[in-house]
Amino acid sequence: MNIFYWFHLLIMILFFTIPFWPYNLLKYAAYVPLILSLIWTLNGKCPLNNFHHVNNNKGNFTLDILQIFIPNANEKFSNHITMVFLVLITILSFKNLCKQ
Repeated sequence: MNIFYWFHLLIMILFFTIPFWPYNLLKYAAYVPLILSLIWTLNGKCPLNNFHHVNNNKGNFTLDILQIFIPNANEKFSNHITMVFLVLITILSFKNLCKQ
């Protein structure tokens, strides 16, 4: 594993914490999942995947992580899980913004 893998993992962990950020940061960060979805759609995958390859999954970072917990997971399942979490993070972020 190289430094880009760990950098990608750190970004993913920070991404999951967005709904719990304070209001002054959340009002900007709540749009990150939407922008990230657009970037993934235009590129076909996350641009950071081009910098590392793990477990021969064609640079599918999410699948690499998912296969730690579900060894027989495939790319389609990985894409579905990714979208579920993107939507969940977006909903939770905007829900917390509405509380303020």
